Parts: sequence; C-alpha cells; structure tokens
Amino acid sequence: MTARLLGFSGLVEIGYDGVSIRDDLQETVAALAILMTGISRVATDLQSWNTMEFGFLELDDAYSSVSSIMPQKKNPQALEHVKAVAAMAIGTLNTVLAASKNTALADVNDGVSAGNAPAIEMIEKATRAMLVFEGALRTLTVKPEVMLRSAEIGFGTATELADIIVRETGMSFRMAHNIVRRVVRDTIEAGRTAMTMTTADLDEACKALFGHTLGISEEVVRRALDPAENLKSRTVTGGPAPERMHEMIARRNTAFGEDATRISNIRKRLADADVELDTQTQKALGGAGTQAQNHMTGEKHGTR
Repeated sequence: MTARLLGFSGLVEIGYDGVSIRDDLQETVAALAILMTGISRVATDLQSWNTMEFGFLELDDAYSSVSSIMPQKKNPQALEHVKAVAAMAIGTLNTVLAASKNTALADVNDGVSAGNAPAIEMIEKATRAMLVFEGALRTLTVKPEVMLRSAEIGFGTATELADIIVRETGMSFRMAHNIVRRVVRDTIEAGRTAMTMTTADLDEACKALFGHTLGISEEVVRRALDPAENLKSRTVTGGPAPERMHEMIARRNTAFGEDATRISNIRKRLADADVELDTQTQKALGGAGTQAQNHMTGEKHGTR
C-alpha cells in the first residue's frame, strides 16, 4: 500500500488506500498461496518417499488413513490434505483478485468486501493444515539406512568422480565427463551399481577414448563414490557439508525465535488495543445511557 511504500506507520496518506484499495487482502492471500505451494511441494516429496518403492520414511498412523478397499494400504492422509489446501489457497488468490478486477476505484462492495469471506476462510484452513503438517513431520519415522543405500547404488556421485579426474590429472572437465559417462553406461549395462566402479574401469575408458590411462588410486575413487564424503567436501556457503548445514539450522532457529518474539509483541499490542477499545466503548455507552436516562426523566416530570 502507498502508506507502507512511503515508509509511514499507522498512517494512510491517500484516502482511497483506506477505503477501496485492497492490497492488504490481496498481498495476504498471495503470501498464503506462495507458502502453501512451497509446503505442497515438500509434501509431494514426502509422499513419494513414504511409498514402499522408496521406503525413505513412514508416516505415523495418526496422520495416515486406511484404504477403503485395500487392507494392506496405508494412505498418507495428512500430506494429501495439505496438498489439497494448497490448491484451495491458489484458488482463493484468484477469487480475491477477481473480486477487485474491473470494479470502480471506489468504496464498492464487490471490489472491497467480496474478497473478505474467502480470504478469512482460507486463512483458517491453511492454519489448520499447517498444524496437521507440523504433526506429521514431528511423528514420522525416517529411515537413514535406506536413504544411504539408495545414494550408494545410484549414480549421484558420478559428478564428483569427474571432478576428481580433473583435480588429479589436470584433464578438462569435458574429457573427464566423457570418461565417467562411458564408465557409468558400461556399469549399468553390466547390472552393477555405482559403488562397484573402480580405477581400472576409469583407466579402460580413458584408454579407449584418449589412448592413455589415468593412474588414479583406488582410495581416491572410493572416496569420490562415497555419498558421505561427497557431502563433506561441499563446504562452500550453501553447500550440504555437515558444518554448513549446522550453521544454517542455527541461523534459521535464531530467525524463527526473532519472528516469534515480533509476533508475540504484535499480538500483545492487538490485545491491549482491544481492551482499550472496549474500555472506551463502555465509557461512551455509559455516558450515552446517562444522557438518555436524564432526558427521559426530564420529560416525565415536565421539565423538558
């Protein structure tokens, strides 16, 4: 809104901002739609990881439901609910924007008030959905050994293997990429996994492509293919190395604490304002009641 853009606090400089512009409602619902869309994407990943095929985690029974026909099926009900609410949030944003579109820039019900009801209802639904999502996260069972096994047998570490070739031999990344690509292809065709690739495989591919061997030690190759070692080496800011992750989590927890304090202060100000409003209202009503009583008394006794 104009007042906020100009840096004012508690002051609406332009009258129409106070009676007809609904940036406040539209921005609130937009933020809600963006939030729920992000949460829905996380829920989608968790829903996939919860399947038997992945087996990375399992939702608690309290946040799951039984299938209506398959007795062996455990449905991730909480995640499905969150994703459904995210769709509703996107729809509500469209509703609120449509309520103002093509309406006069004036204090009119269709543009100013029509969006209130769906927005308030959506805020309540999203709040409940977030509570459900929090409960699902807190109670789910993570299976790190299954995750590790999947990382080991997949080929996600192949990029690090190419990087190792560049660092150890000075070859260009394009050449290293071709070597690793050939080794990965041969490994898959042989029905083997990433952890079975050896320096001999690299030497064979390099000799076939460029006429010479690499001579990289088996230990270097092993470390390059180890998912845990891959993470440890990514120590740049934003990288997945354990120390970077711990630092990031600490910063996020600090930020959450600061946000919680600000929200608590806002709630206190609102509660204090409600008390003051009620007090002033009672005073006004009391005075009005006394004046009305005096008026009635005066008429009864013929003094008015």
